[in-house]
Amino acid sequence: MKTKIQRILYMDMFFKVTQSTEHYVNYIYKKPSTILMTNIRINWLKYINTKTHKHLPVFINERTARKRNHQTIPFGILCHDHIRYNESTIVEHNLSDFAPNTQSKFNFKLIVPQEDVMQYFTQWQRYRKFWWSSIPNSSCLSCTMSLENALFVLLMDGLIGQNKTNYLRLHKNLAPYKISFALNCEDTKDKQTLEELSKLLSLKLQMNKVSTWVPDFSLSPESQIEKNLEMGVPYTAILNDSTLKNGIFQLMNSSTMLPEQVHVADFDSYASLLCNK
Repeated sequence: MKTKIQRILYMDMFFKVTQSTEHYVNYIYKKPSTILMTNIRINWLKYINTKTHKHLPVFINERTARKRNHQTIPFGILCHDHIRYNESTIVEHNLSDFAPNTQSKFNFKLIVPQEDVMQYFTQWQRYRKFWWSSIPNSSCLSCTMSLENALFVLLMDGLIGQNKTNYLRLHKNLAPYKISFALNCEDTKDKQTLEELSKLLSLKLQMNKVSTWVPDFSLSPESQIEKNLEMGVPYTAILNDSTLKNGIFQLMNSSTMLPEQVHVADFDSYASLLCNK
């Protein structure tokens, strides 16, 4: 386990290690990590909403539930203990533990009739087995999640079975960036034009709420694509000399590594369909 944790922590696209010993590692979460944790939190909340909004009310905290004097069961309560990380927040990680010492906790309590508690428990256990931790009393089910723990689980899972490569496979709904770019062009002037085109396409995608990552274009085309794969970006737009002539480029799917042809005029709408469906 220690070796696997170290492998994750030295993914320099996600973590900046500030100090390392035999038993501890101190690090800073880079932006892709914080975005990934945000996506985890959003998807967790969305999932709870899809399973509850037609059947029972959910309150954002216990104070709101008490304020409304809600007594009709079943109902749910969300409890947030969200840590805000920035570029100066140093996290300490004991390598004997899977997750760091400091963790954000998200808890969902489901208050149900006493006579139905096991029925609800079985149902919600099927939804998310690893979330449901206990039955603290005869009428309350408790579901707790740690963002940091989920981050490490996803990164470890994304690296499993990648044949010793550092390519990361993430679901497109969780990936920090949905689309990135790579330039395959030898001519200096044309490459500069393609850089400007990629920035324009990136801006249009962001306006359509599609997150993008722009790599270091001074790297070789192969290295640009490799960096995108290490980041877990689902799609890479590969622009070349022909793109300036006919507007067509290749969009590579990281899951299949197969490209398809897309026209720049259709890219923002097509990308929105791919990434938001």
